[in-house]
Amino acid sequence: MRRLINSLSRSAFLRGTARALRLHDLANAWLRRFPMVRKLPGSGIIYRATRLESIPLAVEMFEKGAIYDANLLPKNFTTFADLGCNVGYFTCWLAHLAQGRPLRGLMLDANPTP
Repeated sequence: MRRLINSLSRSAFLRGTARALRLHDLANAWLRRFPMVRKLPGSGIIYRATRLESIPLAVEMFEKGAIYDANLLPKNFTTFADLGCNVGYFTCWLAHLAQGRPLRGLMLDANPTP
């Protein structure tokens, strides 16, 4: 699946073909039924990708490590607010950093569709 996404991102012709065939809708329907499930090493935090758009973000954040500097967070934080949470990967990252500490947080997303 990842190779397909990379190919589509590089080729306008392939993107147009995929759009015409509505492969995006088909892939999202598949992921709603069979989400991509991964576990963060070390903490065991589990995240699920249920939409095609969230897969590249998960790869960038969790596999490539392109995320915020953990040193910006207060030590032993227990509360957070994620405004514009989208799919919730930032909160997964916070739970990963909390190392089992109970967290209390607020997650808001303005997208009216699930």
